[in-house]
Amino acid sequence: MRKITLFSQIMLILCFTGFSLAVFGQSPWTDDFESYSSGTWPSTWVADANASDLSSNYIDNSTASQGSQSLRMHGALGASWGALAYHPLSLTAPLEVEIAVKNGNETLTGAHPDRAYIGLRKGTSWSNPARMFVLFKGDGTIVSGGGNVTLGTYSTLTWYTVKIRYEKPSSSQVKISYWINGVFKGDEILTTIAEEDQLNNLDLTAQEGTVWFDNVNVSSYTNSISEQHLTLVDIYPNPVLDNLFIKSQNIQDLNISIYNTLGQNVYTSKIQSENNSINLSGLKKGIYFINIMDENGDVLLSKKILKE
Repeated sequence: MRKITLFSQIMLILCFTGFSLAVFGQSPWTDDFESYSSGTWPSTWVADANASDLSSNYIDNSTASQGSQSLRMHGALGASWGALAYHPLSLTAPLEVEIAVKNGNETLTGAHPDRAYIGLRKGTSWSNPARMFVLFKGDGTIVSGGGNVTLGTYSTLTWYTVKIRYEKPSSSQVKISYWINGVFKGDEILTTIAEEDQLNNLDLTAQEGTVWFDNVNVSSYTNSISEQHLTLVDIYPNPVLDNLFIKSQNIQDLNISIYNTLGQNVYTSKIQSENNSINLSGLKKGIYFINIMDENGDVLLSKKILKE
């Protein structure tokens, strides 16, 4: 007879009694901007700063990532007066955000260093604390909110799909993972801000120039370290002096990140075989944290290691 785990029993009970994640307030939501009238501001979003100028911020039926409409936003050129749009989250970490973004091709003055950014904000005012996720810089690069992950470059007037996974592994740290057009780019661990638990709005911003946003998807995320995954990857020895051996079962293209106790990424590597090793002789003695993920960014192993 097949053994049913406690987790499976709980899930079966929830299914048969009609419960869902929505009961606990974790309701996913999407917005493809198709339900609003062209030329108007989307009623479920709050406009802030220059977004209140409806002559340049509105539902645009001339371009879309999918469908026929998107949200057009415009930060004033030559002035530090961006356009911000907020939507209540109704979700708490861990969560995933996926958004299509297209940047305009105006010549920027440098009043703002960015064309666009995606993040979270406390309340609905630009002066409130925020957590930046992804920034489209004026120099054509895409950077992570903490600046530790290289996300690549972008072309203007081109749609890009950005995916962010936002987690809180501890009360003092957040972990943010990044994908651009479906390609996993890496992750970073950052120190929480005092208002981290009060970041209750998704923030879409055009800092300077025109930006279009489309196909917003926000959903809860279940950590993928499952009973199955726990047996797929192993590391040894621990404590480690020089070479840390990584053994995986039928998994290739593993992404490895190691962080120090300050949350700084001190080692990044990619391996493509079932048995491999990484040389950590360059690290100082102390405690580190290793994350091993597959090519989809799903966590296979997250563990503390001691470097001798």
